[in-house]
Amino acid sequence: MKRKERLGQRRGFTIVELVAVIAIIGVLAVVLVPTLVGVVTDSRISSANQTARQIRDRAGEFMTKMDTQNDTHINGSQTVNIVIQDGLWSISGGSASDWLDGVNHWSSSESVQVSGGLPNQSTELLSYLAHALGGIKSAYVEIHVTTSYIVGVSVVEGSTTAAPSMPAMDDFRAERFGFGGSDKAGYYDGWFIGTAPRLELDTGAEAS
Repeated sequence: MKRKERLGQRRGFTIVELVAVIAIIGVLAVVLVPTLVGVVTDSRISSANQTARQIRDRAGEFMTKMDTQNDTHINGSQTVNIVIQDGLWSISGGSASDWLDGVNHWSSSESVQVSGGLPNQSTELLSYLAHALGGIKSAYVEIHVTTSYIVGVSVVEGSTTAAPSMPAMDDFRAERFGFGGSDKAGYYDGWFIGTAPRLELDTGAEAS
């Protein structure tokens, strides 16, 4: 009877036990937190790369379509920028003189809303992309074009502005980019930059 009473009086943990548990939790945190952060970072880079690939593929389709209609892009090498904010797509960097027929096939509208009916979606890149990729709600996009060929696409997901360091036309041709001196391709100082084709990390590049 007395033994049962003594057992019943022991409740909770001792200080030593608590300290041991806290120490174990601390060790696990030190080991697991960096791993989990790395997994999240890799996942976001992969998502940004996927978005860039989708935009490149659809833009390539559009260029081929224009070429077969004899409305070829003729302005050599250039870059156009697209901003997507809350489903509203806008484009800059192109003009009607870029095309063989003298019509602005980038877009005749300042912006297009995915949910608001897309004008000229078969003949204008902005509407074509917004129609095909309406699930993208927020992003900054750079499309590098040479004649009718998409050299490369870079995307900053979840942002309407460029990252401090963005791949240029020559980086896509070299298939490498420094990502501002980062130690991981696709990530730079809190920015997730998707590329298509995917650029390898240029470890010899200086931070910009």
